Amino acid sequence: MSRMFVRAATVFLSLGALAGCSSVGLTPPSATTTNPREAAIVDSIPPGGKVISDINIELCQATPGDKPHTADEALHALKISAAQKGATGVANVTSGLVTTPTPKCYTMAQAMGIAFNGG
Repeated sequence: MSRMFVRAATVFLSLGALAGCSSVGLTPPSATTTNPREAAIVDSIPPGGKVISDINIELCQATPGDKPHTADEALHALKISAAQKGATGVANVTSGLVTTPTPKCYTMAQAMGIAFNGG
């Protein structure tokens, strides 16, 4: 997924939420992982942790006939993406489903957080 699409989608989702579009289930998870190819999800960056970057995952259901994605799938992709960037953890995580169609997606599962290392 291109950075331009991710940023554009983030802006659109932010504006959509402000305009009253339907977002369901935006809650911070408390899951962790022991898989070395996945970063752990924690509530906040621990003392001594160094921020790598913000990460935003959006899984798009392109047409009504496609299988919809879940928030759990987006969280799994978030942990893998963070680990690929060298992160040991992801903090301040939110996830949920965007059920208002966009020009490119019928629905979306989204997860975002701050990737960090150490701590």
